[in-house]
Amino acid sequence: MTSTPRLANRKALIVGATTPDGIGVTIARRYRAEGASIAIAGLEVDETASIAAELDATFVPMDVLDQASIENGVAAAREALGGLDIMANAAGVNRACLISEEDAEGLTFLARL
Repeated sequence: MTSTPRLANRKALIVGATTPDGIGVTIARRYRAEGASIAIAGLEVDETASIAAELDATFVPMDVLDQASIENGVAAAREALGGLDIMANAAGVNRACLISEEDAEGLTFLARL
């Protein structure tokens, strides 16, 4: 007897799925393996679109620091997938510096994220 994948018939949006070996892409791969239809969102258009193609996912451009971009991205994912059941946020940054060396603009950016 075969079992139904745990996320069969579920629709998921994964935000922050830009880095091939990052948390967001790992989540996206697992959701697909578990049977979910997925949309992935990220700021880096070329990278995220490439990963979406690899995963047979919908690509949604999104800047998590811009409210209109978030609203448009969620609406686009809903439309493309026919609704949303799951949303995972793995958006983040990898900055190679000590926080004590970060300037005011950098600290503000990190705080907003």
